[in-house]
Amino acid sequence: MLYKFLHIIFKLSQFVYFKTIKIDENTRNIKKDQANLIIANHPSAFMDPILVGINIKTPIYFLAAEEFMGGKKMSKFLENNFNMIPIYRPSTRPDEIHKNTDSFAKCYQALKEGKSILIFAEGHSETQPWLDPLKSGMARIAIEALEKHSEIEQINIVTLGLNYSNPHQFRSTFLLKIGEIISIHKNHTFNKTSLTDLAQKRLNSAMQGLNKNESDWQTVVVSIFSLMHHHQDLNLSFKAKTQFITQLNAANNKSSFIELKNNTLEFLNQLQKENIKLDGFLLLKHNIKPPFIQLILSFVLTLPGLILNFIPLYLTQLFIAKRDFKYSFKGSMYFTFGTVFMVLWHILTVCITLFFIGWYSLLLPLMMLIFGIIALNPFDFLKQYFKIKRIQNQLVPSQTLNTQHLKLKNSINHLNSIQQI
Repeated sequence: MLYKFLHIIFKLSQFVYFKTIKIDENTRNIKKDQANLIIANHPSAFMDPILVGINIKTPIYFLAAEEFMGGKKMSKFLENNFNMIPIYRPSTRPDEIHKNTDSFAKCYQALKEGKSILIFAEGHSETQPWLDPLKSGMARIAIEALEKHSEIEQINIVTLGLNYSNPHQFRSTFLLKIGEIISIHKNHTFNKTSLTDLAQKRLNSAMQGLNKNESDWQTVVVSIFSLMHHHQDLNLSFKAKTQFITQLNAANNKSSFIELKNNTLEFLNQLQKENIKLDGFLLLKHNIKPPFIQLILSFVLTLPGLILNFIPLYLTQLFIAKRDFKYSFKGSMYFTFGTVFMVLWHILTVCITLFFIGWYSLLLPLMMLIFGIIALNPFDFLKQYFKIKRIQNQLVPSQTLNTQHLKLKNSINHLNSIQQI
């Protein structure tokens, strides 16, 4: 009951937190009532399992690090109500890894019953554009489940790529993309290493992961390319990003590629010398000059929704500001606690006004929700407009940096024309 309630709440909440959500239509290829091991990258802590759980139609069991499950009683509660199975990591629970035997047995039983299990096989959560080597526990579960249970004839390893324009930024973009499914039968020839390596390749393809050693300059190039081609939206176009990275990798033996890389590294070094962040510099080059009437209209549409929902928004900001969270947890905190505070605020509003206006108080949450939704798009516009204005008043890049930026843009345009992106 609680699982279904939160499923509905977070399903609605994602459309408020994210400006754009794109779910790969091929997710319907994940078969219900089959043994599925769903393998995903892990850029944003516990926001990742929530988003997978509410956007995949089949019910999911979650493997979770035991240290984040809050002790024995809470761990049991989460296991019984949210299908969470604790895993004891050698890095944090070296004296308790023997308990994984019981955890793996629960995984085998779930697969035997045709359930789907979500595993973040990197073994950690880091906001990064590359995929770290996967742990072999996923392969062990698949292979041993087939060996121990004759009832299991096939296990599907489904790779899911989670991409965000920025998971820690309100009104960003989220993309869930499914990779090619690996089906393992009784007569398979995989060992743990070969199966892990294949899953790594499929997952890296699904998430469009960058090369770890080259991710900095690739990110810069893709950001500038996106800004050049999508002037009305600073969120990266995932389609353009995918195409451009593919072309970059295909061009790595060409002189234009070497020139692009050298110009990017020079630009990065100059940014560092001038203590300027890339996002700020790119926003500085993004001019917005809206008509005065558009600014006024945006204020008018934003104000009612902001006033009616100010208290839960303020409490969320205050709660998170007073806690020292790891960076990869930041977006999760805004998403989950923002949702919780908003629900509590609506319940409290109904309870207080019930004494004054009776059952009409039940209409207040609906009214607050409608005004909040109306405010979202004008809020996005105003937030971007004032952020750019603030940066324009603060940043004064040198002529050297501006020149290197122009060289980099010309290199991108040159490669663009050659590759016909």
